[in-house]
Amino acid sequence: MKKVFFGVAIILFAMNSCAPSRYVIPLAEKQKAITANFGGPTIGFSGAIIPIPLTAVGYGYGIDSNTTVFGNFHTTSLLFGVFQTDIGVCRNLYRGKNGFGVSGNLVANLTFDKWEHNFRGWPQIDLNAYKKYNSRGSFFYAGCDNWIELSKYRAHHQPQNVHLIFNAHAGITFVHSKWNYQLEAKYLAPYVNNLPNVVDYKGISHHGAFGIYFGVYRLF
Repeated sequence: MKKVFFGVAIILFAMNSCAPSRYVIPLAEKQKAITANFGGPTIGFSGAIIPIPLTAVGYGYGIDSNTTVFGNFHTTSLLFGVFQTDIGVCRNLYRGKNGFGVSGNLVANLTFDKWEHNFRGWPQIDLNAYKKYNSRGSFFYAGCDNWIELSKYRAHHQPQNVHLIFNAHAGITFVHSKWNYQLEAKYLAPYVNNLPNVVDYKGISHHGAFGIYFGVYRLF
């Protein structure tokens, strides 16, 4: 039971930082992608610093060359009885001739737990700048995602004082004909005190947490 409680606590505290950027550059028109990602906020565990092993699988579809819709199902959350999904759209906002561009994501993050049947939702707004660096279209990127907390209360009916959760990130995506690979680092909620907490989040001066993520995309 103690292990289950610890696992549930990790999922609930990490829910707002459980994935890398879904799509930085939209898929080609009518292109499809099956995706998987691994990673999360870093914590101290048995004397080592490790990312929380959060996982998710998903699907994306290119409406046109500038717009991709996607949905993801969070598999680690499911192991602890939390049904979690994120559904969204990625849109190119600017695309230059030199491989530089800017994109944005609008996302709905939804959760439902099987114990008390609580339903929660967080709107999310992402902004990314990217630069392609080779003929295959591999690219560097940097940006931020912003979760909007709509609830007035945290766990145990405590007042919710933080209603905008800001996360900064930078990453690289290696593009191939059928497979793309993504590495991303985040600094999660840098202005939020991470003490006291159930787990030992690793941030700066006990604020926020660093995150590490890996993603795989299979293109069709």
